[in-house]
Amino acid sequence: MGIIILIIMAAGVAAMLTRKLPTAFALVLLGVVIALVSGAPLTGKNSVLDTVLQEGAPALAAT
Repeated sequence: MGIIILIIMAAGVAAMLTRKLPTAFALVLLGVVIALVSGAPLTGKNSVLDTVLQEGAPALAAT
């Protein structure tokens, strides 16, 4: 699992460095994809929609 997450992160960083994706969009996309790969449910408690998107995006914007 860890190797897959590292590969996903490397692909995201490469997309940002080559300017294929804007950084803000790439970071949100990385968060969603890594959460799905790690087995987080799409909806419900501690899910991708509730935790990653609704709580993670404002936390990222605040930094």
